[in-house]
Amino acid sequence: MSDQKQKGTSEPLTCMLCGMGEDERPLLTLRYQGGETAICPRCLPRLIHPERAHS
Repeated sequence: MSDQKQKGTSEPLTCMLCGMGEDERPLLTLRYQGGETAICPRCLPRLIHPERAHS
C-alpha cells in the first residue's frame, strides 16, 4: 500500500484545457510518457477530435 498517493499532499487537479477544478467538475486523470494531467468530460471531445476544436 505504500505506492498509493496520499490525499491532500499535492495540488488540486484542474482540467488541462479549461482550468476547471475537481471541486467544480469531475475530472479524468491521464498519464502519458511519465507525466500526469487531468481533463473534464466537457473538454474530452476536444482532446479526442482536435480537428473539430475550431468550430
